[in-house]
Amino acid sequence: MTAPDLVNGSFELLGGWALWRNVAQLYRDKGHRGVTLGATAFFMTWGYWNLYYYPHLDQWWSFVGGLNIVTANTVWLVLMIYYARRKHAQHNPIGGAGTPLAVAWFGTWEVRHLREEVSPPALCEGSPDAR
Repeated sequence: MTAPDLVNGSFELLGGWALWRNVAQLYRDKGHRGVTLGATAFFMTWGYWNLYYYPHLDQWWSFVGGLNIVTANTVWLVLMIYYARRKHAQHNPIGGAGTPLAVAWFGTWEVRHLREEVSPPALCEGSPDAR
């Protein structure tokens, strides 16, 4: 064990903790806003590479932390796809088995549905815009 491995492994473990909080929030919300699959998929892929790379450097703390991160990213990505497909099927009952991955990947679906669900702010009595 080297000091750089211990520091890197600590960052990976803390990063995994933060990602697991994202997984828990996504599970509670049963949906997402303002995110796309692309970023998480990229970092998940990089995480799988790190699982191969770290042992070759004898960086076992980094490997353990990286395992935590890649697992959290994978679970988050699976939940994200599941909830996006489920919501798409609810809004498109005829012929809509689910959101195509390319659409969910680039965020088109999320933006369209976000616009539909956001209502204009309520005006307070006495505000300059209230008539």
